[in-house]
Amino acid sequence: VDLRQESHGLLNGNHVSRYGKYNWENIGLTPETIMTNETELIHSCLGKQKIVAELSSSNDYAPVNPRTIDVSSAETEEEACRKRGLGYVRFTSLDHCFANPKIIDDFLTFARNLPEDTWLHFHCEAGNGRT
Repeated sequence: VDLRQESHGLLNGNHVSRYGKYNWENIGLTPETIMTNETELIHSCLGKQKIVAELSSSNDYAPVNPRTIDVSSAETEEEACRKRGLGYVRFTSLDHCFANPKIIDDFLTFARNLPEDTWLHFHCEAGNGRT
């Protein structure tokens, strides 16, 4: 269960995220638009050089140790999950605030229709806001 609204995926098998103020770069966009744009963004990195950096709350999320990578593989998290035989569902929820009521309703519908013995893994950015 992916709860992130901000764009993210995998480059060369490593998780990457696109960051902006409060992680709100996709505010106002529909889930479908977010996921379409994200797929295009991630796939457009293939065969190119990209600068990546680590971010930490200890330094107000300023980029640390930036480095250039040659992107030889690029996939969305949904593609990575499905390739490994895992289910995937996404509810694009803003960071640092309450979720949109429709997102909450969609999640409740999803949860109510799960088989009783289903195991879930919840994924947000830091593991404490949206989860």
